[in-house]
Formats: sequence, C-alpha cells, structure tokens
Amino acid sequence: MIQVYIDAEFDAVRYQKRFEQAVISFGAVACRQKQMLDTFYTLVRPRYFRHLTPVVKKLWAG
Repeated sequence: MIQVYIDAEFDAVRYQKRFEQAVISFGAVACRQKQMLDTFYTLVRPRYFRHLTPVVKKLWAG
C-alpha cells in the first residue's frame, strides 16, 4: 500500500480588518513499506496580499 503524507505551511495576514490564514507552501511525500517513492514541494502565492512577510521572503529565497 502506498501512503501519502502531506503538509501545508500558513502565514497570518490582515485582510479587511481581520486576520486570515493564507497557504504559503505545500508539500507531500509518497511512501511504500517505509521507503520514500516521491516528493513534492511548492510555494503558493497568497490570495489576499501582494507583499510577503520577512519570514516568507526567506522561504522564497531558498
């Protein structure tokens, strides 16, 4: 059986006088019998803001 583990990272942003959670990255790992088969990782452009926070800028810079 193949197992897939997923993870998402979020950043809190202020949008229309309230804080919203925004996805900034998404990753996944596929495994079979404790052996890694494949990985996936991507950064996601947040929906409600154009300027990234300093922490997120470090992620984008790699």
